[in-house]
Amino acid sequence: MAMGVNIQICTGPMLKRTGDLVSILSGLSKHDILFIDEIHRTPSPIEEVLYSAMEQFKVDVIIGQGPGART
Repeated sequence: MAMGVNIQICTGPMLKRTGDLVSILSGLSKHDILFIDEIHRTPSPIEEVLYSAMEQFKVDVIIGQGPGART
């Protein structure tokens, strides 16, 4: 807490679905730090969501299935 921010810690293998990452990201506040231990073991689809979050500061989430699905 020396910097006055919170830190969230998780592990790469813990992130099995993109929803797991989105849940963690949506719980972060401005200037919070997310540390992912063993990030090299993170599945590729989750890495893609993480790259989007780091580059654009947002993620696209699809809610529902079929014609009624929305982002």
